[in-house]
Amino acid sequence: MRWIVRKKEFGQKVFLTKLPRAYKVGVTFLGKKMELASTISWIGWRFHFSSGFVELPTNKLDKIRRYLQQLSQSSRTTRKDLEKFIGIMMWVTQLFPYMRIWLHYFYKDLYAIPATHFSIDRDNWTSVAPCLTEELIFHTRPSNTAIPVQGKLISVRHQPVESLDDLSTLRLSDRRIWMRIRDPNSNKRTLSLDTIRMISLYQSWFLHLQPLRPMRPKSFWTGEVAADACAAGPSTQIGGFIRAANGECRWFSEKYSHADFMEIKLDLDPDLQKSITCMETLAQLGILHLAARHFHATRMPIKLSSWSDNTGAEASTNKLFCTSKPLCYFVERLCIFSALSGIEMDVHHVPGHANQEADALSRMNVELECPTGFTLSDRIRLLLSELWMERPSPRLVPTNTKIPWKLPIP
Repeated sequence: MRWIVRKKEFGQKVFLTKLPRAYKVGVTFLGKKMELASTISWIGWRFHFSSGFVELPTNKLDKIRRYLQQLSQSSRTTRKDLEKFIGIMMWVTQLFPYMRIWLHYFYKDLYAIPATHFSIDRDNWTSVAPCLTEELIFHTRPSNTAIPVQGKLISVRHQPVESLDDLSTLRLSDRRIWMRIRDPNSNKRTLSLDTIRMISLYQSWFLHLQPLRPMRPKSFWTGEVAADACAAGPSTQIGGFIRAANGECRWFSEKYSHADFMEIKLDLDPDLQKSITCMETLAQLGILHLAARHFHATRMPIKLSSWSDNTGAEASTNKLFCTSKPLCYFVERLCIFSALSGIEMDVHHVPGHANQEADALSRMNVELECPTGFTLSDRIRLLLSELWMERPSPRLVPTNTKIPWKLPIP
């Protein structure tokens, strides 16, 4: 039996691998001391090698929650507070890459430097142009002003300027001239509505986050998975199923109206057919919820290979990144539920004629008849508020389970 040791630098942690058995332990070289254990702490994480998972420490979770609470109190913040939050989120999302995607809103606000008004006397206006570069950046401070060097000129008397030539075409008066200038040294920042929405989403995520992540890579679940959606006017219907190799099956078919989306504060076009890609993505979200209920131990690292006959839903579900509204709202929910459940999606496009079962589930009136090949006892009901995770609540699985106490109200 021999040991393989990979030591990079003094003071860093490395791994020892015992051969031929792949049993790993953690090692830390600290001067003359050495830590050798099945559980070690490294760069803030807690590695449990004997159990095969990584733990997010409680003190780190509490720190992130404090940052989120601080940012949620006002739309005005500072560059320093934004940088601290982005820094710790870049660290924690190493284990939750799907939630790192939505930090782009925070980066946008970080580099969206607010503009401030500065004034200059009308008689000194001619001294402004020589102080500007071709990009309208002040390389010199005009005399008798407080204009910051490296500040960028945005507008003059509410008239946008984009080049030096625009200065000669401005409408001026004999009064004092006010200019909007973006100061790169400003520490003030303003949170956009998208960022405020993401703060709320992150708060919900960290409130229900399971701080354990398996080290083993996710393996594909062997079975058949498909989803579909249809829409006409103010109503839409989604359907999908999961069928295991042993024949065990779970399926869903739900019909929602435009009013249902308004109740969860999601403003869509009254003609839901115009948002069909969103509905197809919602059907894939239903597959995730179905898997989370079908596999009661949802912490297992699995990846579902699903079918869809909509190329837009396929692309958005696989990339899990979108800036187009309202589709980005649905992709956000896919990301947060995938991060919470540990289940990932890999969607493949199939032609409509090959997606007949899911197509039938999204169009049939299941209150009057059961789709061919399915039984009502295998149906899982999915409320829109549950899919949207507005107020996560505990539930019993199976639903007929008896307990001597009442479930807590969220």
